[in-house]
Amino acid sequence: FLGDGVAKGVCHGDSGGPSFHTFSDGVERVVGVHSFTTDQACLTGADTRVDAYQTFIRQWLTEKEAPSCGDDGRCAMNCPQVDLDCVCGGDGQCTAACPELARDPDCPATCGAEGTCTQGCPVKDPDCTPEGESCANPGQCGGGKCISDPQHDPYCSVACTTSAECFTGTACNTALGQCEYTQLPVTPFGAACVKGQTFCDQFSACTGPSAADLTCTWRCTTTADCQPGATCQQGIDGLYCHVPRPPIVLAAVGTVENTAAACSSGVGLLPALGLLLFCRRRLRRS
Repeated sequence: FLGDGVAKGVCHGDSGGPSFHTFSDGVERVVGVHSFTTDQACLTGADTRVDAYQTFIRQWLTEKEAPSCGDDGRCAMNCPQVDLDCVCGGDGQCTAACPELARDPDCPATCGAEGTCTQGCPVKDPDCTPEGESCANPGQCGGGKCISDPQHDPYCSVACTTSAECFTGTACNTALGQCEYTQLPVTPFGAACVKGQTFCDQFSACTGPSAADLTCTWRCTTTADCQPGATCQQGIDGLYCHVPRPPIVLAAVGTVENTAAACSSGVGLLPALGLLLFCRRRLRRS
């Protein structure tokens, strides 16, 4: 019913007039047709709902009027731009040609941004987690694949037959038919590493005091988190367990004669800095 019973309503002669409603997409549409008034003062009245006679109305328009390039539910050719009624109508196909999948009766109603990830949409559902990002289950991924490997947490992937179909940083595992991140060379715990080029074993991280001094070591919050002998220190990208390098131990030199013999023999004592300097002094004096 229409009217407020005070100053507004349907009056004699209004029959056939439209009632409009602006929908969530911003489009104003006819939702009712004035039918009758209920009092002589024209303060109330009633409409006939348009949606209840939608089939009859569309059939009548099809028979009596030519289709327009506007949103009239009928496909019109030779329009300045493609008539959305042609590509978004009920033609048995759901394709990316329709820019508004929500209005295509052939497309799943959840292909738009409504909070549900739907697989099989002609364009990526904005509710789905992008490829390569973290996931908890396949239902979060547009490609229906949530995979993992020893070097990565679970991430969304897609099916493939060649690597050309895969996203950045991945290659096609043709045996499984899915895009997978390439694996980096594994570096053992305690060894030198290169960020982005090696993978630290034993759940360790490639870090250290500077970019030129990186090793595979554990993260920490206090020294209690580290192995015996190590301390928790600030590194280039957070706290890490710092393992001090063992000091260089110089071999003891008993006599000048023994030292001279060592200097002339070229044995393994020469790399020691203190002994090298001593040898040079001896040789200069002799």
